Amino acid sequence: MCQVCDTVPKFDHANRPKLKYPMAKTEPEKVSAALKKAISMSGLTPYEIARRAGTSPQTVTRFLRNERGLSLIVIDRICLALGLELREQSNREDDGIRR
Repeated sequence: MCQVCDTVPKFDHANRPKLKYPMAKTEPEKVSAALKKAISMSGLTPYEIARRAGTSPQTVTRFLRNERGLSLIVIDRICLALGLELREQSNREDDGIRR
């Protein structure tokens, strides 16, 4: 059981790599679009993604409806829940999410 989010995680919060916040130079719209695409392609419900990421289902649902943005920490957690890696943008065509 994870002490951070009270779920059975697919990843270990304590031993995951430290987030260096490399997305500061990335256009937020590209990251949001890529994350929304990854969520829809995952086949998981917003509730299941939220449970795995340690956030509320409302946070994920509001993000998908364009009613709110997400912090880098929540983006990182959702990426990890989907088996993705948040990484630094290497060129203009790159969306910053490695599949």
